[in-house]
Amino acid sequence: SYNSPLHFGNGTRLTVT
Repeated sequence: SYNSPLHFGNGTRLTVT
């Protein structure tokens, strides 16, 4: 879901709301 935190390969976690 878009409200779930996405984990990127650079180690940064971005939450798309």
